[in-house]
Amino acid sequence: MPNRDPHVIHEMEPAPGEFLVFRSGDGKIELNPRLERETVWMTQSDMAQLFQCSTDTVSQNLKRIYDEGELNPEETSQEFSLLRREGLLEAKHPIAFYNLAVLFALGFRLRGSVANLFRSWASQRLQEYTLKGFALDGERFKSFPPEGSELPDYFSELLAAVETFRESRNSGLTGR
Repeated sequence: MPNRDPHVIHEMEPAPGEFLVFRSGDGKIELNPRLERETVWMTQSDMAQLFQCSTDTVSQNLKRIYDEGELNPEETSQEFSLLRREGLLEAKHPIAFYNLAVLFALGFRLRGSVANLFRSWASQRLQEYTLKGFALDGERFKSFPPEGSELPDYFSELLAAVETFRESRNSGLTGR
């Protein structure tokens, strides 16, 4: 049975639903960010790969994000131990991971084609949410949460919200 310590990431055998896969359109970037406690966690190296920049650029921008008070490091970063096999031995190495809030802050600071695409995508989601009152990734939602995952069942939450909305609309129509 795998170790379920939430601060240890098993590089070789991730549990179902604990990783999301991102592939760029050209197939050059493939990332497996950690999905834990209802947010995405990425290393500086992951973010550099995603935005196609150096880890130094990521590090400098993270320092500014925290120094300027845009985000609080205690709320947006966490050290996880990465379990790696080194020959016959397994060793834990502490690695800093950063959550989705950091990814967004970084994406809006960086320059470059991938950062531009990221901002465009984020702006589209925000516009969709602003106009509709919700944003939904239908394909991902159909299979979420993955079987065996400890993540919440957002589908049930959505169904309850839709039912509440229907009831309030129906009572408003009959009360006129």
